[in-house]
Amino acid sequence: MKRQLEENNTLENKNNILEDDKQKYKIYKTGDIILLDDEFNIGYDVESKKNIFTRHYANMNCPLCNEEIYEFISMGYDKDPENIEFEPTNIQNHLRKIHKDEFLTIKKSSIDITKKNCKLILIKKLIL
Repeated sequence: MKRQLEENNTLENKNNILEDDKQKYKIYKTGDIILLDDEFNIGYDVESKKNIFTRHYANMNCPLCNEEIYEFISMGYDKDPENIEFEPTNIQNHLRKIHKDEFLTIKKSSIDITKKNCKLILIKKLIL
């Protein structure tokens, strides 16, 4: 009896899983607009330039056109430039200004200081 109950439960669970899978998949037609998340992981280097003051910059390449973009992150000797937190505003402005036809909006941007990595998630529009 226990085996029969277990088998029936597994069959019911498989049927529930199949119904859930059917709801997840959608049939698209030509002319439909699909929004996709496109994730870019951009590595950056920290450089320092000395003039009267020492200025620290993050140097990264645009993922779409490979142009070098510099981001000013701090000035002075108070912190190690490798541990400075910053927002990637220059690369966001570059993407909005030059590549505005290739995506809709920037969904999320974040900086991982330990890996020296900038993560950008762009929402793209795809027309079938």
